[in-house]
Amino acid sequence: MIIVADSGSMKCDWAVVARDGRLVKEFKTMGFHPLFHSSTLIEKILGHMSEFKTIASQIEEVYFYGPGNEIPQRARIIEMAMRNIFNNAETVEVADDITASAYASYRGEPVIACILGTSSHACTYDGKEVVLARPPLGFILGSEGSGSYFGKKIIRDYFYHRLPEDLHQAFSERYNLNVEEFTDRLYRDPQAHVYVAGFMQFVCDNREHRYIQQISEKGFRKFIENQIVKFENAESMPIHFLGSVAYFFQEQIKILCEEYNLKPKTFNRKPVVNLLNYHTSE
Repeated sequence: MIIVADSGSMKCDWAVVARDGRLVKEFKTMGFHPLFHSSTLIEKILGHMSEFKTIASQIEEVYFYGPGNEIPQRARIIEMAMRNIFNNAETVEVADDITASAYASYRGEPVIACILGTSSHACTYDGKEVVLARPPLGFILGSEGSGSYFGKKIIRDYFYHRLPEDLHQAFSERYNLNVEEFTDRLYRDPQAHVYVAGFMQFVCDNREHRYIQQISEKGFRKFIENQIVKFENAESMPIHFLGSVAYFFQEQIKILCEEYNLKPKTFNRKPVVNLLNYHTSE
């Protein structure tokens, strides 16, 4: 059997397929990042889960995708954990989330693949080479249009009292944030971007509000201008969007793409099955 993992900073989607192409099971776990999770910790967490105990010995191929794995030394942390859990697997491959977006979007012709989730990235893929428009700068300097980007915006406007009164009240009742406690966690939490991106749920739940419409348009416009349109021939290539932020704001993104003469093709909230199809059709 083959198992594919599509990990983000918050969660990881897993899919298992039999050799005859039959989908055996899908499930979720927490997300894993080699900067924050050791091989031992990953093995301990997954090794105790029933989903893995029942199939681990039957897995022959493992493909794990997630942020942080673009650097070989970091990818080896994930690889070691996968080899220890699936100790009968002959093939174990680990790659970053940008590569995952490329593979999940490819349909036999050059594409632009965009991630809009906890963070944001864009790349092109022609079946051979993954090319970035801009280097990923993280949630402090980049990640326009992502959950962490909008999380920062909504928190800043809340503490600066720039939210409309109804949103300010709703945000206050939902989170009861204290600025001292918030900043303390922000600077102490090694995964601060995940914490900040968690406030994207409030943005998503209120996406019909005029204020949210305004800030989301600005954020997605920045993403398009800083990432997508920087690609040569961007107007002629199909664009595939992946991630929950892209999925829930797809109507607004479609309108903006039309303004820039771009061709949005699909909006995929959970691309793990696409990745499975990519590997089983090779």
